[in-house]
Amino acid sequence: MTTGKQVPCIPDEQPVKVAFSQDGEYMAVVSKGNTASISKWKEIDSRTVMLTHGQNTVQIQDIAFSPLGDYVATASKDGSVKLWEFPSGNARRNLPHEGTVESIAFSPDGKLLTAGSLNGVILVWEVSTGKIVKRLAHTRADCSANH
Repeated sequence: MTTGKQVPCIPDEQPVKVAFSQDGEYMAVVSKGNTASISKWKEIDSRTVMLTHGQNTVQIQDIAFSPLGDYVATASKDGSVKLWEFPSGNARRNLPHEGTVESIAFSPDGKLLTAGSLNGVILVWEVSTGKIVKRLAHTRADCSANH
């Protein structure tokens, strides 16, 4: 069907994850590759912030906006979590994890960031310092060891 209206396009191919900013103005799209794009979702063809996790072979697995909207976090297959300033897209810090990171989330107050990996380890960082404040694991051996 032809309407005469331009169809908005997302900047990347094969979107695999999407997230909204807390204010609902921005949409983040993680492509099946190493990039995530962030745009005003009502104006998807407008200025886009592109986030890239290092090498072209590193696949971003998840993305999350901080509750205050000042940061975006991305998680990747190489075991890294990156914290980005938003809306500038400047990399703020790299937070190493212990395996392929599948999911990330900010605490409701935005002071903590947590990430879970395929090896069953969950790390919790203090956003302001990048310091690990908690390590959780799923096996009895990991849980009984002093960390």
